[in-house]
Amino acid sequence: MRLRWAGEDPGGALLTGMLPLLFLSMLAAGIISVSLIQSAARRARMNDENTFLLEQSRLALLSSERRFRDVAETTTDWIWETDDQLRLTWISGRFTAVTGHQVSDWAGRSLAEFLLDDSHVLSLLKQSLRKKENLTLSACRYLTVHGEQRFCRMTVKRYSISTGRSGVRVQQQTLRLSWRRRSVYVIYPITMT
Repeated sequence: MRLRWAGEDPGGALLTGMLPLLFLSMLAAGIISVSLIQSAARRARMNDENTFLLEQSRLALLSSERRFRDVAETTTDWIWETDDQLRLTWISGRFTAVTGHQVSDWAGRSLAEFLLDDSHVLSLLKQSLRKKENLTLSACRYLTVHGEQRFCRMTVKRYSISTGRSGVRVQQQTLRLSWRRRSVYVIYPITMT
């Protein structure tokens, strides 16, 4: 085996043929890298903006919910929802403060158990469910945890959600006089002189 040197300038072919290709490939890799870094930075900036906007939206929603809760609590004693069979599915926290009953004791139970033998009221509620109309009932009766009979006004609105579940949402306002106090007032009216 014999080695023979063929040219006077062995690096000349490398400099004229390979080095420009190597330089162009490095330049292309650099341009692609810079473009990828800029794209990643742009996406990161957009994600930061979206996160900021989402947080602002969440805070606005919390504020709106607080405002709604405050308005609802000042205009009604409590709010509750039922399903199509008039079973209580959700009861607001003020229910306990007004009636003395625990929310957990009444969740899932029939509204007929809560309202005092008001078959007329229940039939109106069922009719409201079928006809998909709003309803106001002004003389409904229920018992507090202490056995005191109370009268209330109910504003009933039908609702349905995208999962197909439907029922009624009720704002309830207790009329502050119990039956006994109301009858005493009727028998012995207070006169101003």
